[in-house]
Amino acid sequence: TDPKCDLLHDNAKPHTARGRGDGIKKLPTRWQKCVGNAGDYMRSLHKCIRNTIFLENSIQNCM
Repeated sequence: TDPKCDLLHDNAKPHTARGRGDGIKKLPTRWQKCVGNAGDYMRSLHKCIRNTIFLENSIQNCM
């Protein structure tokens, strides 16, 4: 499979992102900008994913 697709699938499930630093580094750049250095990483990530149509389209393209 395409490594980019694996990364998308991994990060599409927020509960798999452990630890703020590592999680943010693994996210696609567009998400990194959205999440930023937020104190509440998981809440920001959920909000970011909900608001990112790009995510849904990318995952569909990878299936």
